[in-house]
Amino acid sequence: MRITAKNLLVLVALLASTACKHPDSEEGSESSTEEHSDGDDKDEKPHEKAHEKPGKKLADGAKAKSKARAKRESESRADDEKLAHVEKGHAEDSRGSGSSQESHVSAADPSDLLAKKEYDVPFIEGHRDPLALTRGFLRDVLADNAKYMQKHDAGFFKDFAGAQTPRATVITCSDSRVQTSAFDTTAENDDFMIRNIGNQLGNSEGSVEYGIHHLHTPVLFILGHTGCGAVKAAMGDYSKESDAISHELSSLHVPQRKEGVKDEDPKLWLDAVVDNVNDQVAVAVVKFDDELSRGVLTIVGAIYDFRNDLHQGPGKVAIVNVNGVTDQAKLKAFTKSVGGTVVEEEPAPGKAGKDAPAISSLSELRQALAHIPVRASSSDVHAEAASDVAHAAMSMAHPRPHDEHAVVKAPAKDGSHDVPMKIEHAPEAE
Repeated sequence: MRITAKNLLVLVALLASTACKHPDSEEGSESSTEEHSDGDDKDEKPHEKAHEKPGKKLADGAKAKSKARAKRESESRADDEKLAHVEKGHAEDSRGSGSSQESHVSAADPSDLLAKKEYDVPFIEGHRDPLALTRGFLRDVLADNAKYMQKHDAGFFKDFAGAQTPRATVITCSDSRVQTSAFDTTAENDDFMIRNIGNQLGNSEGSVEYGIHHLHTPVLFILGHTGCGAVKAAMGDYSKESDAISHELSSLHVPQRKEGVKDEDPKLWLDAVVDNVNDQVAVAVVKFDDELSRGVLTIVGAIYDFRNDLHQGPGKVAIVNVNGVTDQAKLKAFTKSVGGTVVEEEPAPGKAGKDAPAISSLSELRQALAHIPVRASSSDVHAEAASDVAHAAMSMAHPRPHDEHAVVKAPAKDGSHDVPMKIEHAPEAE
């Protein structure tokens, strides 16, 4: 098509007309963008927008700006209200804890959270954190076992690898302070161990019967200890304990504390510990009467005194009952007859001690030993071990003339009689 002067004038006029219809292209573009983001105008058709008047588009743009500004102000007010609520809570917490300082830290501040709560660091030596204690215990178990293996070769285990032949059935307390090392440094294949709170026969009756009837141990050794927590609990109110614990404590027959008294007399606690051992021996004497009558069993009650409550030295194992006999003179004679030492009780600090009955002549010693019901039987190795007490008593009652000391053979742990045991004699009274 040829461009004439007339056509050029028409084109210029058309361009001028188009410019008049869109005086503010940038504002119109912004309004169009805001309108497009506004959910109210989503359904408008493109051909309708193309024929909108400039005035209407300006009005719609101003309206969209106003809505956006109102939305921002609303969000700002909501944030202010949340902040005020958090600050109010901090202020109330401060007043409740007696602090006069007001907290202006937002709840989202990490430093504020760390200041309010502390966490344990595991595996710290000497720390009471459960994981640290677990790690330390297991480490010691493995280390001590490694040392034990180094000290004992295969020959050490050979004699009892196939079967056990213990000399004693031992009932003692579960207390962690009571261990076999206190009374037997070579406990392997020697002590058939039974443990429960309060060293009770009734709570482990099946195990005790197994030791006496199946393993045929010549000794039933019932070992209590000073400071026994089970005895102390049984002396008071244990109704809040679990059914299982209450059941085991209920069979402890010990004197009760007076109502409202929290700290009992230490002497009362000690007496209750001894009474409990005597009670357990009494139960055992009735239960194993046949074995006692046949002389194949000796029942011994003792106290492990790591608190020195008996004033015979800390760690002393003191015999307090033999086959139901509790007479002090007879018990001292029995202790000496099996090679033990008798330590006279020291008076408690600030108190005058009472002299215990003493054996001053051989005739008194014979009389004391005569009341200890132990008889010998040669039917098996265990009966031989049970008869050693009788052998010791016979040696003391009939010493050889001019002998300063009598020597008898105590049984070794393998059942043989080749370990010498010195028995001190009391001088005959003039």
